[in-house]
Amino acid sequence: YVLVSMAGYGADGDHGDADGDLALLKSLPPAIVAALDEPFSVTEQQREAFARDRFIICKQLLPPLLLQTLREAIAAHTYARNPRTLPLSERNTYDRAFIQVGGMWQHGGCAKALTFSKRLASTAAGLMATRGALLHHDQALFKEPGGGLTPWHCDQQVSTPNVCMYANIFPSLSTRWP
Repeated sequence: YVLVSMAGYGADGDHGDADGDLALLKSLPPAIVAALDEPFSVTEQQREAFARDRFIICKQLLPPLLLQTLREAIAAHTYARNPRTLPLSERNTYDRAFIQVGGMWQHGGCAKALTFSKRLASTAAGLMATRGALLHHDQALFKEPGGGLTPWHCDQQVSTPNVCMYANIFPSLSTRWP
């Protein structure tokens, strides 16, 4: 599955301002926000490393100020839609591991702008050496303080069975990522 799309925002260019967080993006310098709509040029060296190692870390894929804004808006969306209401001490191991909210783009605003950005779509397509990328699903995963380690698991059940190549893009919204 590919967590990005070349679909854009729709014919009218609407990013979807369902919860008003699009105002956060509008408050940023236009050049920062424009990074979402600018394709990322994957180098041949990056493409080869991805094919060889099956992963790659693309530093500076998104500007730090944009990531900070996305972090605030997406965290607010995630915590507002958190399906885990029990205290950590009453949850099973998997439910303690992280908060997981899918279909974030459906709530508009920053989550939709990030999910459907040409920047992420062109990165996935470039790394896979294809003309485009198809969005299979999006989700937010947040670790809670004291939640413990994420248990060993397999995400294969959420992948598309008839696809020979896929890419996951995980923009880290953490302030602790190097």
